[in-house]
Amino acid sequence: MPDVPLRETLRGALRKLAPRQRAAVVLRYCEDLSTEQVADILGCSTGTVASQTHRALRILRADLDELSGSAPDITHRTN
Repeated sequence: MPDVPLRETLRGALRKLAPRQRAAVVLRYCEDLSTEQVADILGCSTGTVASQTHRALRILRADLDELSGSAPDITHRTN
């Protein structure tokens, strides 16, 4: 059974992000797109995707840490 409270917590945390940060995180981690694909979709450089994603994950991690005591590591990617 899906973890509904965790999903709702994550949705709430995502809503707090700036729109470009949210888009970068969702495209990278929910849609499983590469940095290059996300850059193409957002019309920016791969460096911008990386920096937006990094900032967004830092915010999400802090927000989720505050709620649960520790956040899962969602940053490990191979591509």
